Amino acid sequence: MYERRINGSGWKHFLTIQGAVDLSIGAVFFAMFGLRYTAFNAGSVSYLSQHFNDVLDATGLSHVYNEHLALNAALAALVLYRVVYFLTVNRHVFIIWTSVKRAAMVAVRLAVVVGPILAGLTVLSMGVSYSVDQYTRTFGSALTRNLLMIFGDDETIKAWAEQRSDVVLM
Repeated sequence: MYERRINGSGWKHFLTIQGAVDLSIGAVFFAMFGLRYTAFNAGSVSYLSQHFNDVLDATGLSHVYNEHLALNAALAALVLYRVVYFLTVNRHVFIIWTSVKRAAMVAVRLAVVVGPILAGLTVLSMGVSYSVDQYTRTFGSALTRNLLMIFGDDETIKAWAEQRSDVVLM
């Protein structure tokens, strides 16, 4: 409200560089949507049947794909510009980043304790369940399984318990 009273009405935002970038993001997004809808709306079954019946030239589709790829790059550049613009230092962003910094300092100290414990539990689960459970054969999959179990994913726990004969679920 204060900024509107000082700077004038909201439509003046679109006369700035940031407003032009916002409009460009919307325009590129809708151009990509239109390109997808018009060029790639043919069903995959009909496309495959055309390939099966006769030779189909895919040059047009490759050009459309290249145009779509260029629009993706333009959209990524515009969004990156807006993200960098949002990170400029003003009072609101400074308060947010200060809070994130303080929380990160606490989390880093906690990670020093939790990290080795989680690594130990992961290695232990690999050793215990290696021959029974296919999802504990690599460190990454065992770590993922342990994190899902720690955070209470019931389906993961039930799937794990079905493979073990010594576990009783309540």
